[in-house]
Amino acid sequence: MKRANLLKDTVNTQLFSAKREIPNMNFNACLYDSYEELRQPLNSIFNDGYALVTVCGGSGVFEKDDMEYVLRSGHVFFIAMRDIAGLHAGTGFNIRGCCMTAEYVNLILQETPLNIPLLCNLKERLLIRVTDEDMDVFRMMHELLKNVAKKPTSELKNTMTHNLFITFSIEVYMICEACNRDLAPEKMSYNAAATIFKRFIEIMQMSEKPIHTVSEVAEQLNITPKYFSTVCKQITGRTALDIINAELVNNARLLLRNPQTSIKEVSVRLGFANQSHFGTFMRRNAGMSPLKYRQKLLNESRQA
Repeated sequence: MKRANLLKDTVNTQLFSAKREIPNMNFNACLYDSYEELRQPLNSIFNDGYALVTVCGGSGVFEKDDMEYVLRSGHVFFIAMRDIAGLHAGTGFNIRGCCMTAEYVNLILQETPLNIPLLCNLKERLLIRVTDEDMDVFRMMHELLKNVAKKPTSELKNTMTHNLFITFSIEVYMICEACNRDLAPEKMSYNAAATIFKRFIEIMQMSEKPIHTVSEVAEQLNITPKYFSTVCKQITGRTALDIINAELVNNARLLLRNPQTSIKEVSVRLGFANQSHFGTFMRRNAGMSPLKYRQKLLNESRQA
């Protein structure tokens, strides 16, 4: 695509809105104001593009290649659009920023007087921590871009939008040059993990049907199963599946204590596909079949 066409498409810079669909149209840059908006499906031309993310509040996690980055207020990072699935919101996670196609990023690189390694290395995830003053600059540039994006389509709007993106890129470069750019992956804080684990326990207690898999809980927590298991391991020393299975065994024990409840009924109430699956689960996690486990419980109650 030639420069003239890229600039023409830049006029179509859109604001994300969680309350409506994003028009299926050619544009080379998008602005977003929340985690939910960033996660919305985009036009396919963004598939090889990138997003600049500024964390304005709360916490989150970014996962890629078996690495975890804890994201906090004042962090700025770049992410390839194909890696968006690795971004997870934590408590009060508040982000904003912009997305650009790969072609538009290259155009900005060609037109800036600086050799911007920050943008040249977009494929290598980069996380930086900036000052409050720097965050104010990001907010100001973001608001300027939003205001221009709302204007009627015109050549003037096209030029203003493009020049603002150029200016924004240079501002990012200068800020990053003045700070410690590379932040290594870090373990999540105990408080953050404890908050997620507390929510996990609430889900287990409030669920209308028994939970059997890690993915069931991870989906409700809006985090990956791997990250969820990491949280459980940090808090309890046990994996998420171990905890889920232990809860199922505990519920089985409560139901099997009543000799009037058939083993088939117990398996149904615990959400197993059939009695055979329940038997396999109990032998694997309780060391014996449901019938022997019931006999053990009844013997213990007689001896008490």
